[in-house]
Amino acid sequence: MTTGSHRLTAVMYWATLASLVLWPLAIVAVVWFAPLSDPPLTMPDGYTPTDGRLRLGALASVPAALAMLWTLQRMHLLFRQFRQREVLTHRAARLIRQIGTGLLLVAVFRILAHPVQSLVLTLPAPVGSRMVSVNFSSSDLGFLLAAGLMVVIGWAMEDAARAADENRSFV
Repeated sequence: MTTGSHRLTAVMYWATLASLVLWPLAIVAVVWFAPLSDPPLTMPDGYTPTDGRLRLGALASVPAALAMLWTLQRMHLLFRQFRQREVLTHRAARLIRQIGTGLLLVAVFRILAHPVQSLVLTLPAPVGSRMVSVNFSSSDLGFLLAAGLMVVIGWAMEDAARAADENRSFV
């Protein structure tokens, strides 16, 4: 590991640790203490969801948030291992694969949250005003592809770690 990569690893180690602590606090502060909709969210037919309904809709984001926290924890463990200069190991490969899997889950949960939220918000609306909204953007696609790439890199790292073990056994 070069000095620059070791320095970046240290920065990422501390950034993931700070994220693990601060991100959940920020979510709680925004979801539970910030004004939900000012001015109030009003649907085209005049229906206005209650604060309770808005909070219930926000709960649809919980699976993605939990998957992201788990992924951040995996990242933190990986950067700790890299700081100890343990790079080409089975554990590093497994952590990289788990990070990719976690990011895939985050992407899928985010995509699924949108229709659930739209349904929760409009369910009490008058008949004809209820809806389910689906949203899929190029950033969602990019996120899914990058997450899949991380999984594949994790698999490749497992093969590389296995080959490194075999090479060490010959020496």
